[in-house]
Amino acid sequence: MWNISHASRTLLRTAVLALFTLPLHGQTANTGAIAGVVSDPSGALVPRAAVAINNRATGEKRDLDTDAEGNFSVQFLPSGNYDLTVRAAGFEPLTLTGVQVQITEVSKLKIQLVLSGAKEQIAVSAAPSLLQTESATLGRVIDRNTGACQAF
Repeated sequence: MWNISHASRTLLRTAVLALFTLPLHGQTANTGAIAGVVSDPSGALVPRAAVAINNRATGEKRDLDTDAEGNFSVQFLPSGNYDLTVRAAGFEPLTLTGVQVQITEVSKLKIQLVLSGAKEQIAVSAAPSLLQTESATLGRVIDRNTGACQAF
């Protein structure tokens, strides 16, 4: 009854499959996405880092963790400006402000965290002695007229 060639059936199946997978790319006609990778100062990837994304206009917040390779993706975000905060054990928290999301686009980020460490501050102060009272061997006399220095 239906006389459709093999090539036409294959093309039709591919088109239907493509339509069903569109939302899997992180955006629809009215939304966009933010995706990225989190690394340390040496370039090593940071798994299980906490990522918080906050829409600046609406206050909507989404929380997620990076995967085992340090990657993250937040899909179906309305267009606008977002603040993104990344936290991981052993690193300083990092906040990016004004990350722009546009419809049908994926904003791709490369985030490098800074190691946190014990912040020590050592202050040493010692005032030099103004007068040496143990002996006179370091004494000097300055001649007022010539400016010459003589040891005594």
